[in-house]
Amino acid sequence: MESRRTRHAISLSVALALAITLLSVGLSPAYAAGGAFDITFDGNGRLATDFSGGQDIAYDVLIQPDGKIVAVGSTDPESDAGLCALTRYNPNGSLDTTFGGDGRVTILVSGLPDCVLEAAAIQSDGKIVAAGRVFNPGGFFNQMAVVRVLPNGDPDTTFSGDGVITGLSFLGPAEIHALAIQPNGSIVVVGDLGTSDMAVARLTSAGVLDTTFSGDGVTTIDFGGTTGEAAQGVHILANGQILIGGTANPANNATRNFALARMNINGSLDTTFDLDGKILTDLPNATTETVFDMKVQGDGKIILAGTNGFDNALVRYNPNGTLDSSFDGDGLVTTSVDSLMDSANEIAFQSDGKIVVVSINTVGSPDFVLLRYHANGTLDASFGTNGILVSDMTNGSSDTSNAVAIQPDGRIVVAGRTRNTSAGSTDNFCVARHLPGNATAFDLDGDGKTDVSIFRPALGQWWHNRSSDGGNRALVFGVSTDTIVPADYTGDGKSDIAFFRPSTGFWYVLRSEDLSFFATPFGASGDVPVPTDFDADGKADIAVFRPSNSTWFINNSGGSPTTIQQFGIAGDVPVAADYDGDAKSDIAIYRPNAVGGAQWWIQRSATSIVAALQFGTSTDKTVVGDFTGDGKADIAFWRPSTGFWNVLRSEDLSYFAFPFGTTGDVPVAGDYDGDGKTDAGVFRPSNSTWFIQRSTAGTLIQQFGAAGDVPLPSAFVR
Repeated sequence: MESRRTRHAISLSVALALAITLLSVGLSPAYAAGGAFDITFDGNGRLATDFSGGQDIAYDVLIQPDGKIVAVGSTDPESDAGLCALTRYNPNGSLDTTFGGDGRVTILVSGLPDCVLEAAAIQSDGKIVAAGRVFNPGGFFNQMAVVRVLPNGDPDTTFSGDGVITGLSFLGPAEIHALAIQPNGSIVVVGDLGTSDMAVARLTSAGVLDTTFSGDGVTTIDFGGTTGEAAQGVHILANGQILIGGTANPANNATRNFALARMNINGSLDTTFDLDGKILTDLPNATTETVFDMKVQGDGKIILAGTNGFDNALVRYNPNGTLDSSFDGDGLVTTSVDSLMDSANEIAFQSDGKIVVVSINTVGSPDFVLLRYHANGTLDASFGTNGILVSDMTNGSSDTSNAVAIQPDGRIVVAGRTRNTSAGSTDNFCVARHLPGNATAFDLDGDGKTDVSIFRPALGQWWHNRSSDGGNRALVFGVSTDTIVPADYTGDGKSDIAFFRPSTGFWYVLRSEDLSFFATPFGASGDVPVPTDFDADGKADIAVFRPSNSTWFINNSGGSPTTIQQFGIAGDVPVAADYDGDAKSDIAIYRPNAVGGAQWWIQRSATSIVAALQFGTSTDKTVVGDFTGDGKADIAFWRPSTGFWNVLRSEDLSYFAFPFGTTGDVPVAGDYDGDGKTDAGVFRPSNSTWFIQRSTAGTLIQQFGAAGDVPLPSAFVR
């Protein structure tokens, strides 16, 4: 089948914008494409906070259990007035006035200037511990500093008497780059001694050095070199051992290497870890290797992030310290964003195993940079542009992204600084929040790609061909009269096998995690199931549209009251999707029998306004999807009589059309190559063959199924 696209500018015969009053409790966010700004955060997804009118920079960001966001850093670190700085924001991006009175706290540590807080953690009691460095004018060097504040931002006087501690018995230059809190409340901090040796210290919860750790509470790790050694990450293992990652310069090597160390609870090196407790990894084709973060996955695998001198560099190890060959083949991944030097500053893990990296680029006017990888080390093409998201914070700004954290709902929070070069060149704390993107529709194996899959009504069987490894799977679940409704009801990034039983109004969901199932009544005979994520918890919500009175019933899985709303008239069919890219799924209907041609009516959740468009005829099949990859659903239909696909671009309401398929085919749109764009596809019942026009990977032709089978990606075609 030829794929010729014809571009047109569309003249809309109907374009209505009518303000309405919502009849429901209210719709909550549902995710748009990966990386879009979350406009529920300060209105446009990003904000700047000024402390001093000078150079304010955030170096770390945390998410509290209540959803509030904490950022820590410095105010004017190069001036004599530089102070430690902390901010706290409400989930909507407004400053939290219960913290420091106006959401901002500054601390003068022991009368010393130039404070920089590089790392922070939140204790179980809500207290915030932050650490970094201050400048010692007497010795003309930096020294370690740790502060602890109460949940309201006041200094915690139970911590070292006044809420601060400096020096930590390291008499010369020393800085803290990372910290971790043990289950007993002890605080482990790691950093460097100027240019030589990693530095490690442990404090009790009272803010005094813990003498059960190395005898005096402090120790160093020497990899053999004399310069360039620094610890940049620390993690407390389940058995109490301490894992440390950073950069080291071996004695016989002029270039720095990625480095790992593992310590016992008492501060001694664990000699079961590569015999001496230390591991060095020399990256190929590297000039100056530097580590800026270390994190440990849920399965115990360890990732170091930094630069090889040119590009972002990630190294993943197995728990025993050996390189993980399942990570890009050799455990090593490098990614270039610009033509100069890229540096991976921090990493975070999504619940689906994807790896999010915040990076710095240096070309032109720098912007915030995020990269997202699949668990195997390949870039996630559904995020940003081919896995890389470059975001300008404000026009005319120079931006640096330093830290990243992921909320329980999957939203990605990034912190750093923004400099408005057109207004005095002052730096401000800058925080942005991005949407992670929905789980790919009809993706049963969680690899970010729609799977070729069918339901066999006669036997109640579900068959799918895993795009991840090419294997097949078959399960029995349901009977011939059930309506299939596959979607990700559990939020694990995989579509769950599920059906709606019209005779009883029951939904049955087979959990992808363990193949257990749950059943719940919601709906009645004659209802049309419309599952999608209406409440931003990363799970498809059980929902129905009742044609008899054009009423929507939405069972919000996040705990909000059931939404009940009338929208539509007799003969309408539901086509809910996120048409405006505001992270909220829009209630919408398709009116096939409207005068003059089929109409689409969409209740825009961003503005509570209804839009109506005329596009199609009564015999067309709706195939809504994000064909352009901009994070918004495009209005689209497939015409059985001609085999043409017609897509109305959400960007500008122009449209394109192309032939793919023939009379008798069943449309099966989906993202089959995982690039974040919906691909056109058809299933041919006459020979059970799939024809997929993948936007990146090319055309796929595959036989899968038998006579009478129903392709899963056609489940919500109307």
